[in-house]
Amino acid sequence: MPDPKLLRDSRLVIGIPTVHRKRDYLLETVDTLITNIPRHARSRVELIVFNADVPPEKHVRVSELAQRHAALIDSGFLSILTNPHGYPELSRKAPVLATHTTDLERLAWEAKLTLDATYLMRHGAARGDYYLHVEDDFLAAEGFYERLVEWFDHNFAARGDWGMLAVYTPYDFQDCQQYPLQQFITSSGLLFRSDELLVLAEVLRSRYQLLPIDDLIARFMEEANRPVYVCVPSLFQNMGIISTWGGKVGMSRSLSFHEPALRRVARDLGELVDIIRYQRWATLRVLRHRVRKPRWLQRLVDQFFDRAFSLRGRFFR
Repeated sequence: MPDPKLLRDSRLVIGIPTVHRKRDYLLETVDTLITNIPRHARSRVELIVFNADVPPEKHVRVSELAQRHAALIDSGFLSILTNPHGYPELSRKAPVLATHTTDLERLAWEAKLTLDATYLMRHGAARGDYYLHVEDDFLAAEGFYERLVEWFDHNFAARGDWGMLAVYTPYDFQDCQQYPLQQFITSSGLLFRSDELLVLAEVLRSRYQLLPIDDLIARFMEEANRPVYVCVPSLFQNMGIISTWGGKVGMSRSLSFHEPALRRVARDLGELVDIIRYQRWATLRVLRHRVRKPRWLQRLVDQFFDRAFSLRGRFFR
């Protein structure tokens, strides 16, 4: 058994890649992280916001973030990373396995997501002992940092058999359960040892045109025989109903994330407003899948929609 490397005594780097979008969540994501990392721990934590837009000036929310938290930037707790020249390989090669313009655009979008993640991982790996990858549309739980430290130090600090820990999952898992990699669908809330991160980043970069990033991560963990374990309840919640990809609507969310009831209702209402404003065609899908309901009501809603779709298929073939 390896010597315990406790998170409470280690340096944690939290990497947040971001690009501008119609409905931007960046300020909310960073603010919830800052609020839930106590001052006494900030000397061992660094938040790195990677503005992955080219040119970086396109992402005006990053400028707002820098102004809002200028003191934290001066202290070194918060830093902003850019890549103003982008990725030459994206302009030299078209993504493969595409037959239509929309497919090419979607694959190019997925490829850039992967390259953004690897760029940030390579930068963050040298700056700490552990690295946590968080997308720019996630909400941190109350007491996030202290809960993460307690959970990790108690369950995984002394174990060498894990390759990655998922502190966000949209599935109904048990705490510390091994994540079935065939169900793996997220690239946020992922905790790594920094000394193993560069290998993952290089593999992702070498395969960035083949699969989306979550599939690449799952395949690497399977090939390397590095199990993934989950934290329940989740320490993050997905807010990103409006994606950076124009035709995508975010439906996944954690079933175990703890949030006060009134705040949860307010967030559901806010998401309905967002979807009506930006992607009105998906309103019914959001009402069915995204708005949280008691289990008995969700079953009735699912039955209603399943029946409606069945009848529509019968009469409009």
